[in-house]
Amino acid sequence: MLYIAYYFFQFIIINPGLTFSNSQQQDYNNYATPGYHVHDFTVGHLNKDNHKDVILVLKKDNEKSRQYSHRVVKILIGSGQNQFFVVAQNKNLVVPHDAINRSFSEYGGIEITEKGVFSIYHTGGVSDLWELGTTFKYSEKLKGWFFYSETLSKNTEINTKIETKTRTVFAKQLPKLASFEKYTILH
Repeated sequence: MLYIAYYFFQFIIINPGLTFSNSQQQDYNNYATPGYHVHDFTVGHLNKDNHKDVILVLKKDNEKSRQYSHRVVKILIGSGQNQFFVVAQNKNLVVPHDAINRSFSEYGGIEITEKGVFSIYHTGGVSDLWELGTTFKYSEKLKGWFFYSETLSKNTEINTKIETKTRTVFAKQLPKLASFEKYTILH
């Protein structure tokens, strides 16, 4: 029961405003790669202008539970006329159920936290519950999104007490800058 409550809580925290109409989802399906459909999306400001931008998470049309196939993440930049242009995509950032470490892992959500910054979450665990948040930040100089940080939070139940440990790795600690397009979650 604790696990069910935890995942429900995580879903609500990660996706506090996650509601969208079928017409919105259908509109964004026009930007889906053939053979894929919109699994999730979020709207915000990704390139620091004042036009609405969108991040799509696409799922294969025939993806079955526990089938290992990567999902596509696309960044759509708005023109201000309710038109969007695909400017970046990644096929190695969001993985389906159980693909990270085979311990009940799955996509947990996507969030634009501030102008030019977004995070993608995975959650999972069997005896230890964890959440992995991977954050990207827009570079005006390089005109693209680059890895900014990765945070792993782990909750362990020891004698009915939940202990939380968090570890964050920042881009400046890595030997080279990783672009959104080339980043892989299974590094």
